[in-house]
Amino acid sequence: TAATSLSASSVSQPATTAHISATTNTAPPIGSTAINSVGSLQFPFNPSIDTTEAAKRITAIVAGNPIIWDESISYTSYAAKDGHPSTWTGWIHAPGKSLETFRAIDRSIPTSDQVLLIGTGGSGLGAEVQMFGANNAFVLDGLDPAEIRSTLEKLDPKKVTVFVASKSGTTGEITLIDSEVRRWMKEAGGNPSNQFIGITDDPNKSGSIFSNAEDFRTILLGEPSIGGRYSCHSIFGVAPSLAADLDTAHFLHSAASAEQKYKEISIDSPDKTENLLGVQIANAIKQTLS
Repeated sequence: TAATSLSASSVSQPATTAHISATTNTAPPIGSTAINSVGSLQFPFNPSIDTTEAAKRITAIVAGNPIIWDESISYTSYAAKDGHPSTWTGWIHAPGKSLETFRAIDRSIPTSDQVLLIGTGGSGLGAEVQMFGANNAFVLDGLDPAEIRSTLEKLDPKKVTVFVASKSGTTGEITLIDSEVRRWMKEAGGNPSNQFIGITDDPNKSGSIFSNAEDFRTILLGEPSIGGRYSCHSIFGVAPSLAADLDTAHFLHSAASAEQKYKEISIDSPDKTENLLGVQIANAIKQTLS
């Protein structure tokens, strides 16, 4: 969506310019330019924003620099470990990485007349957003018997491709829905081991529904550093939309181009509204918490 640009007169220039130093372990505070609205959106707070510093922070986020999330981390060197920002910032580069493996993914997934995705939360929502409006794609994300029955009545048990998506592989709702759909398919003459495709981060995890590979046509591996809410750009979103014969490549190319754009961004560029909006929201939250 095209962003509404702020006029140059509505953004005063910073009195001082702070910098993120490559040799320090702390990020400087944002502060100098007062902006209390973006387009027609008014903010409840009026924090000051150093637009130069804000641009630096945006490019730092795109670079995956963890100092943005934890100021105690060295700007130039850090080790990945559980809970460390570097273990959950894979979403930043997800579009480009998915494009790199696009052909391999495409070859492993059959285009299907019907696609059913079994997934809750981020594991399902990303693909559901992409498949919205497609008359050959369906999603089951809850245990409502009426919803499950209604959805299965629309499907051909011998033709539908079923995606079972769970990052952990141990989500209770997914396990129960998987069992019910398999029962329905077997009773109607389908072949679950050939029609089911798994998507998970770790199929070998204890108690995982994906531990028996023979139950699936194939099991696709996700990237643990990409949170479920960002699954549109990961295998969790890409695979089902490919099977539904959607223009997934165009979607990924658009997202990847945005990543390239933000590697070098100026808050005062013509499309700066979205940048100011993000910084302003962050500042408002910080002020609320304090």
